[in-house]
Amino acid sequence: MFSKIYNTELETDYKNAEGFNRYTDDIMAEYNQCIEEGIDIEEHKALFESVAAMKNGAEKTKMSDVIFDIVMSSEIRKDYKYNEPDDLEEIRILRKKHEYQTVKPDEATLKDKILGAWTGRAVGCLLGKPLEGIRSDELIPFLKETGNYPMHRYVLSSDVTDEVASHYKFGLKNKVYGDTADGMPVDDDTNYTVLYQMLVEKSGRDFTTSDVGRLWLSSQPVTAYFTAERIAFVNLINCLTPPATAIYKNVCREWIGAGIRGDYFGYINPGAPEAAAEMAYKDARLSHVKNGIYGEMFVSAMLSIAAVNDNIEDIILGGLAEIPASSRLYEAVMKVYTDYKNGVSLEDTFSIIHSLWDEHTDHGWCHMISNAMIVTAALLYGEGDFGKSI
Repeated sequence: MFSKIYNTELETDYKNAEGFNRYTDDIMAEYNQCIEEGIDIEEHKALFESVAAMKNGAEKTKMSDVIFDIVMSSEIRKDYKYNEPDDLEEIRILRKKHEYQTVKPDEATLKDKILGAWTGRAVGCLLGKPLEGIRSDELIPFLKETGNYPMHRYVLSSDVTDEVASHYKFGLKNKVYGDTADGMPVDDDTNYTVLYQMLVEKSGRDFTTSDVGRLWLSSQPVTAYFTAERIAFVNLINCLTPPATAIYKNVCREWIGAGIRGDYFGYINPGAPEAAAEMAYKDARLSHVKNGIYGEMFVSAMLSIAAVNDNIEDIILGGLAEIPASSRLYEAVMKVYTDYKNGVSLEDTFSIIHSLWDEHTDHGWCHMISNAMIVTAALLYGEGDFGKSI
């Protein structure tokens, strides 16, 4: 007589799973992402909506597997107007040059510029720390109520009284404020800058995407990664290799994640935007596709140019010169730039961005393109004033 070795059922806790770690929780983001990429899946919209409405559980997970198979077997529409390759050489073929003057700084000036870039990164991160996730329909009233609109200083602990906090659904209490922090708190925005110094020290400037993946696994727990990065992390653990790590059940594949990771590659390539963009490409390929990749290339190239040129327009256009001119990201950033040159106001520019991207969806709020448009507007309309731009 034999009995079961393990007399128990294998159970899955769907209720407590974190949404951005699971394909099933954001099926409609997958649908929107596919439409934007030109993937011909519109005939399956009703299926996406039906699965999205299902209760989390084994059946929904099985149906999401079906949806993923449909996405992977679908083709790009013949009338799709963008050309957005993931291959570096193909990306380079589609670039549009921008000529600009450079002034190579002496070593002391360069060090000061890099320190300024890193300090500015920390300043921005701390400024946003207590507000990350709030939407503008609560952010603007909160800033007005606390005498900080247009925003010109950090959020202070004295701003967030019990009465003020009670006016908003967003949780404003028990956060890190400008007057309570004794340094820049740990944050994924700044973690990657430190992590990639470790990457270059360990693997050299010729590091590979697989080197990045191994460093991720060995340096931080999974909870240090979010959205596309966490999905890629889990895919790495499950033995997928790049670029599959960026594709498998990744609804966040064109979100902002890679765009926040490219600073260091700009720092170590002053005046060499193509080299900065290539390093950014190798990093982004782990977790992102298409405009998610281009976003990191754009940011890294801009930082590289900023070391040798102080003109904001040259920095933006020079950054764009490292990504395909046939991409949605290029088109969107150029739209902001052209409107600025044509005298469109900052308020109208932000209204246009909000009309194109729904900040009340994670996809609209977190996408690389929506964020790049806002960054571009902030740089242009700030007119070289760091405080105004930030």
